[in-house]
Amino acid sequence: MHTLKKRSVDDSCRLSRRHSLPPSSGRRTLGFFGTRSFHSLVCALLGLVVALWANAASASETVRLSLRAFDTDVEIEVRDLARVQAEPAIREALGEVHRLAELTDPEGKVAGGIGFLNAAAGAGPQSLDATVTDLLLSASRYCLWSSNAHGPLGGGLYRLWNAPSGAIPHPQELRQATEQAACGRLRFVGDAADRGVELAAGSRLLLQGFARGFAVDRAAEVLGRHGVANFWIEAGSVYRAAGGGADGAGWDLSIPAQPDNEDVTEHLKLQDQSLVVVSVFAIGDDEAVRWIDQRTGVPARGVLTQVTVSDNAFDAEMVATSLFIIGLRDGQRRLGSLEPRPSILWLLGDNRSGEPLVSTYRWSEVKHVKRRSFR
Repeated sequence: MHTLKKRSVDDSCRLSRRHSLPPSSGRRTLGFFGTRSFHSLVCALLGLVVALWANAASASETVRLSLRAFDTDVEIEVRDLARVQAEPAIREALGEVHRLAELTDPEGKVAGGIGFLNAAAGAGPQSLDATVTDLLLSASRYCLWSSNAHGPLGGGLYRLWNAPSGAIPHPQELRQATEQAACGRLRFVGDAADRGVELAAGSRLLLQGFARGFAVDRAAEVLGRHGVANFWIEAGSVYRAAGGGADGAGWDLSIPAQPDNEDVTEHLKLQDQSLVVVSVFAIGDDEAVRWIDQRTGVPARGVLTQVTVSDNAFDAEMVATSLFIIGLRDGQRRLGSLEPRPSILWLLGDNRSGEPLVSTYRWSEVKHVKRRSFR
């Protein structure tokens, strides 16, 4: 950050005033200003220019804050605002992320949250936090879009596959958990002003693949209400960018699609877009997740990495996760029904040998810093 030396301007003005000569009796003046008063005006204008320059310098400050939520570091960076404006906006946005992380915790005790509804499964409609209800409504719509491959009711399946013993679940247990993950086991009762949510007995909510993107979008809304137009939000492998970043052309992001292989790294510019990476590999602070196809109850296979770019983070996360699970052929058939249309990058393979097969959908619409040619 540049430090302004206003003293040098003031001193030069004082020095000039001390050594300026009085006008002679025959000297003409222009308008209302003599030599001394004209010089005073120049010094005043210089002072104004310095003050404006100082304000511009403070406005271009970069402010970055983070917190731990959703088992990852959530970071927000704001540009083109003074710290006194940016910091309160970021803190409020991060506060909303923290609130949603607690509300969507499947084991949580917060009234009106997901843990609360899990505990009340089979007990009839429950009144939830309005934000949670909105999230469940959106997740339920995408559950139907994916034909139940990815939805909010997979808690029982993921609990079986992530058991501490690491054992493969018994087929009977898998059949029961798959039935309990059906989209229709979550019902909404009443109108928008007084809506209840009912979870069928035995079913269990888990908003993995939905909640992070939803929280990032809510944080973006908070920043927008504060007048923040140039920002970056990162929550594990969920990213959202607004404005032009540092150079006005967008925010830089390199996707480590496959470790130690530069031929499958994409260098992108995001501007008013969101991007989500779902992968068999660990991405940044995120550990690799074993994603389950909720139609069959078994882990998805065939996709190494799935990258989705869309307008908002919730859509990008839902689409990326669903396409990772259902695969290329089934995924391609479903993309035409989405609005807005996302941009998609698939890397396909078994992670055991050879280079991945690459498939894309509208990927040329994403701004690239340097486009890699896949062999």
